[in-house]
Amino acid sequence: VGRDDEEVYKAVHSLSYNQLVDKVIMADESSGGDSDGKRTSASLAATLHESELLRKFLDETASQFTYAGLLQLHEQINDRQLCAFFRNNHFSTLYKTD
Repeated sequence: VGRDDEEVYKAVHSLSYNQLVDKVIMADESSGGDSDGKRTSASLAATLHESELLRKFLDETASQFTYAGLLQLHEQINDRQLCAFFRNNHFSTLYKTD
């Protein structure tokens, strides 16, 4: 995710895909009510807001390509360079020609 969307970046920058999905699931479960009654409405609202950001990010990057990631590939890979990357649970190769 690009740093230009600071709120989304803050929510996702240090998490793996699986951690993102887990957070969304936990937020969905907690929105059904807290059994011990200790969760404040402000805390629940913050959790649900973060969950919405994470869900939106996951939906917008389902192809696992982000604009920021594509820019990094363009900037970091030299002309006529071969590289391998992991995408959609598969290794892929990329050969750049300008």
